[in-house]
Amino acid sequence: METPPPRLLRDSGSEVHLEARALGDPTRYRLFRFMADSQRYLSVVELASYLQVHHNAVRQHLAVLMEANLVIMERERRSLPGRPRLLYRVNPSNSGLWGAGDPYRSVVLWLIDMIRSGRSGREVGREAGLKRAAEAPYEGMGLVDALNSDMAAGGYWPRMEEGRDGPELVLERCPFAEAASRDPGTICELHRGLLEGLVDAIAGESVSVTLLANDPDAAGCRVVLTPAVRRG
Repeated sequence: METPPPRLLRDSGSEVHLEARALGDPTRYRLFRFMADSQRYLSVVELASYLQVHHNAVRQHLAVLMEANLVIMERERRSLPGRPRLLYRVNPSNSGLWGAGDPYRSVVLWLIDMIRSGRSGREVGREAGLKRAAEAPYEGMGLVDALNSDMAAGGYWPRMEEGRDGPELVLERCPFAEAASRDPGTICELHRGLLEGLVDAIAGESVSVTLLANDPDAAGCRVVLTPAVRRG
């Protein structure tokens, strides 16, 4: 017997009703939970394989979830021949709602790694960034587009600007504002390392990334990309 979706205590409104109707179907809720637990973009083929149903059935479920703003879609960018795939994941703004994953889960795992290994937050974050880049569908994407996609998926609400020395991403939301307010050194260093790992994996040593941290409650941190300075 399918487990029914959990009830959600939120202000009543058309948005919540639309979400509730979308997740009222047991198969669709099962699909939603699988996507939330995966914490990455998934193709229709992967989702159909999980549910053991036809691709068209998955597309119908995805259309309902997207209409309710529970799921977002992105077209794969690649340099290889062939038609780009459509990829899906849970909308980051729904983290912690309807049984979706909590955004603090990754931070908790990183902190445990720091305690056990004795490494700095920057080192742990960089390793996480390298791993994330290897798992994400960023092949063939430009660096700015890849970082923008990653930050958007993480719920940072990035906005691109052209800075004095190159492109910058302004992060208009901090999903970890409460933790960063209490210990900005640790949380910001984890994310500094994360960005360095992502940039190294996508662009190699040709680009340097700088995180200009701001008040977590006000948000507005800046990710600055500049050509790397080579010595000798």
